[in-house]
Amino acid sequence: MSGNGANGFVLSVIDTKSGSVLGTPVHALALTCAWIAPDEPLLFCAVPVNPPSASYPDDWLLGNVSFADQAWIVNPSKSTAYFIGDLTDENGAGIDAENVSVDPTGTYALFINKKDLSLWSLGIADAVTGALR
Repeated sequence: MSGNGANGFVLSVIDTKSGSVLGTPVHALALTCAWIAPDEPLLFCAVPVNPPSASYPDDWLLGNVSFADQAWIVNPSKSTAYFIGDLTDENGAGIDAENVSVDPTGTYALFINKKDLSLWSLGIADAVTGALR
């Protein structure tokens, strides 16, 4: 779940077994994260760099603001995050990721660049291994 916090928006995960809320060290919208199935509770998240002040997630969903995102692997149970890199297109422009998913093997993250509706995939297997260390 995500919402507005004192320092922008915050991302939290609910442990359905215990009912506890786990904070994460990244400021992402829940809509831009996906579970990595074979290695739960890991998440792949597209995290905006310097998001402008706005009413989130509404202004982003309505297209009033746009992001340039970075890719991260997040482990909510340990409150850790592993940086993969900036998401950029072939011209070096920042990608604003939406419709984020991870393939069933946890090898690729898939997403659409909200700016031009192009489809992207990113190999994440090495990053998942790094995040589990």
